[in-house]
Amino acid sequence: MVVAFLIGTDEAGYGPNLGPLTIGGTLWRVPDTATDLYDVLQADVSADRRSDRLVVADSKQVYQSGQSIEALERTVLAFLHLASQQIPDSFQHLGKLLGFELQGFGPGLVEASDIALPLCAERSEIETGSARLRQTLAEAGCALEACRTVAIFPARFNASVEQLGNKAELLSSETLSLAGRLISLRPAGDDSDVWIGCDKHGGRNKYAGMLNQYLTDEFVKIDRETREASEYHWQQERVTVSIRFQVRGENLLPVALSSMMAKYVREIAMYGWNRFWQGKMPGIRPTQGYPVDARRFKKEIAELQRSLGIEDQQVWRSR
Repeated sequence: MVVAFLIGTDEAGYGPNLGPLTIGGTLWRVPDTATDLYDVLQADVSADRRSDRLVVADSKQVYQSGQSIEALERTVLAFLHLASQQIPDSFQHLGKLLGFELQGFGPGLVEASDIALPLCAERSEIETGSARLRQTLAEAGCALEACRTVAIFPARFNASVEQLGNKAELLSSETLSLAGRLISLRPAGDDSDVWIGCDKHGGRNKYAGMLNQYLTDEFVKIDRETREASEYHWQQERVTVSIRFQVRGENLLPVALSSMMAKYVREIAMYGWNRFWQGKMPGIRPTQGYPVDARRFKKEIAELQRSLGIEDQQVWRSR
């Protein structure tokens, strides 16, 4: 059977002023790069949040503030269990499984790192879902090889934006670096082709120079650059690597799942952030960190923040 690898990436938290920017990535082994994992897993997953199957879709469709996080958590942890054979019991453990550290988290590190997981999904349902996924994928000659997430907390976010010039460049550099790390997780000596799917990064249509800067030294061939999609490929020794940046990238399951992983990590981080401030200011209304409410929250904690000696660089994202 021909073997290829699929990689999906997507972000959560690009717009907020508080909390981390998170970027998820997944690596899959499949029969060929045209494999549609939504088709493969149609008996086990659905893009409809009302389904009793595991929900895989753009994270904004699966979870919004004020809703239960259960559907998002059950899906993310079922796939993570599939890849790692573990269910995280804390935020720190989640970071270990997904390859990120809480270093640079800022205020609330202790409050975040010891958050008990899962928050509300049943471990038995996670394990059952994972077992079903494994069987279905195996029957189709597929496997989820790895799940990874980058968590860029405010201090590092601000330093990186200052170095790179803007947050769009930060998003692209971190996303492509993550894709590179996922490529390196393939078995040594494997010469199977690799296909990478990404959501479009803002309104950008041209990515060739950025690919050479952050992902490969090889000559990048432009296949197309349109408003709908930008596609490229190159030869990495004996391996053909292809990448597509497309509008509504979450229509691809590896991208949608990456979006959900990024969203889950960000939500747990914000849970720890809010717990820290609520422990010192009982009654303060929690925030998700988006611009309007972030300014309200920042104003309310300002005096306490000064008394604790916490600098803005640690808590407030510059862009």
